[in-house]
Formats: sequence, structure tokens, C-alpha cells
Amino acid sequence: MTEPINTHTFESLPDFIQESEHFNDWRDMFPHETVYSCHANMYLETLDINSPEDFTKIIECEAKYLFNQKARITILKNMDNFWMESPLSSHIQLPKQGVSWFGDQILCLFETKGDPFMLAMACMKSNYSDLFEYIFYKYGTKIFENNMLLCQNYNLLMYPIVNNNIDLMIRAIELGCRITFDLFEQAIDKNNLTVVDILIKESLKLNLRPRTSTFCYAVKKAPRNIFALMLDAFIPNINEFCHETCKKKIILDAMSNLENLKELFVSRSLSYTRELGEEMINKALENSCSVEVVQFIETHMGFTLDDLRKIPKCKYLYYPNGINERIVETDNYELYMYMRNKKFLVHDNLLKISIDKRRIKITPGLIKSHMKEDKIL
Repeated sequence: MTEPINTHTFESLPDFIQESEHFNDWRDMFPHETVYSCHANMYLETLDINSPEDFTKIIECEAKYLFNQKARITILKNMDNFWMESPLSSHIQLPKQGVSWFGDQILCLFETKGDPFMLAMACMKSNYSDLFEYIFYKYGTKIFENNMLLCQNYNLLMYPIVNNNIDLMIRAIELGCRITFDLFEQAIDKNNLTVVDILIKESLKLNLRPRTSTFCYAVKKAPRNIFALMLDAFIPNINEFCHETCKKKIILDAMSNLENLKELFVSRSLSYTRELGEEMINKALENSCSVEVVQFIETHMGFTLDDLRKIPKCKYLYYPNGINERIVETDNYELYMYMRNKKFLVHDNLLKISIDKRRIKITPGLIKSHMKEDKIL
């Protein structure tokens, strides 16, 4: 049987319909209409829920009208109260997953197990802003309290950052969710400059102490512009921080990221010694860094591969004047050839590694030709 169509004056429509996305779009399309018509089964006088039928009808009407957030929060509150208080709630039917964004939030409310923190986490992951507002209304700041022993070190704000739900992150901060310095690591992984700016502002407001581990992470992983922003915000004395606070670890870690290495030594004029250059050359070879990093150290630090090779029974090399095994393990052809040009030698172990690891660039044939040059074969 076809549902009858009823006609309503605009003044008689409840606010939640007048403020809905569907109704406003309809008004834009038909600006001269003075009444609104719809099927009786798609019209609501109120958002009250007194029966399973009301529960289902509201879900269907919201999917059509797309109510504003104020109305959706009211719906969630009324649904939760009906479920908690009414014996008729045993007959409710939850919406199917994926039919509507608001329907998925209803599913999350009724299917998420655990304490309010778990509900908040689910909201953060999926950008359920309406449900997040409702559970904060119901539980307050308890939603930020993590009582799970296995997840004590996880900050709730990690979830909107990794899922790019930035508006929800900002809202959570406004409501009192705590900032921790390690959140910069998630922002770096997402290369999200907006989040970095927010975290800098909030960290400075709270006077958070910079974490050396986070800066060591940043120097390896962050784009140069983000790393520079963090240094500008938190590090007034670059030499004290790198040499004393970080015990040079951030300098050695910077060799994983040539641009940030330049940021420290060129843009920030970080001090150095020839001994530091020697240590950095050693680490660069041990870790099979890019040839560009090695060349930067040689040019900027005043210690070269030639200097290293001339050290009697070089303390850094298992085979005196030999190419590091790690370079062959990682198939770092450019650095391998650069060391060959600097008169570093090959040895039997390099050949074995190339064969065992099935190297494609530093092949057994290439090493054998160099062994002949070095008169090992």
C-alpha cells in the first residue's frame, strides 16, 4: 500500500527538519514553494523514542533528511535512554553497516564493548563527531581516561592524527584531552603540517618539555620544513641540545636524512670537530648511508674517506682498508663504487654475501673483477 503524501506549511515543520540538509537543498531548488510535501512515513513531529518503531523510523528519516549535529546528538541520547530504560528495547533493530554515516555511529554506540575510553577511541578512528559529542555529554572527561593496562602508553589523540580526522582532534583538545610530545611522531608519519602546527601551539601553551627521542625520530623521518619548525619552536640552543642533551645521538641519526643533516650543520651552523667527522664517516659506512651523506661529511666536516683509509690498521674496518660488509648486504652500489674509487679493497666475505643475498647491483661478477684488480683471485 502506498503511503499517503501530506502537505505541511513551513511554519509547522519542526526545527530539526527545517535545519536539515535535505530541506535546505529543496528550498534552494524550489524557492517559490510555500508548502512542503512528503510521505507520511518520512515525517517526524519529534525525535522522541517510545517504541521500536520510533527507533527504526528515526534512522530512516535521518538518512533522508541528513539532520544537523544538534538533532543527531538528541537522537543518540534518546536511543541510549530507550535502550537503558524501556523493556520494549529488546525489539529494536540496529541499522546495517555502511547504509549511512549516522547509522554507523548508532552501531558504534551499541556494539562497542568496554569503557567510555573505548567508545571515544572508536569515534576518533572513524571521525564519528556526533557520537563523540554525545559520549562527552554523558561521561565528561572520563572518555579521556585510559584504564586498559595494555594500552596505557597510547594517547587518544593518536587515532584522529593517524586517520586524518583533524577537526575531531581539535575538538578533543578543546574538551580537555591531554597532549603528549610523542604525538609529533604520528604527525610526522602522516606528513601533516597542520597537525604539527596545532601540536606546537598546544605544547608551548602547556610548557611541555621536548623529548629527545621524538627529536631523534624527527631528524630521521620528518621532512626538512617540519623538522625546522620543531627546532624553531623548542630548541633555543642547537649546540647544547645536540651535543649535550642528546649526547650526539641526533647528529648520528641525521645521517638517515640528508636534508635534515644540512638543516643542522648548514642552516643552524651546528658546531663540529674533525673527530666528530671521523665518527660520522664510520657510522655512515657501518649503516650503509647514501653516498651523498658520505660526501657531505667529507666536504663539510673536514674528514674524508682518504683520511680513513690512511689510518694504520683502521680501527673501524674488520679488513684494513676494506669495503664494509653492510654496503654489499644492502646492495648500495653507489657507495660501493665510491669507496672503490677511493682505493678501498674487496675481500672474500663480500663475495660470499653477494652470493648468499642474491645481490642484483653489487653482483658476484662485479666483486670478482675487483678481487682480480686487488690481486686476491
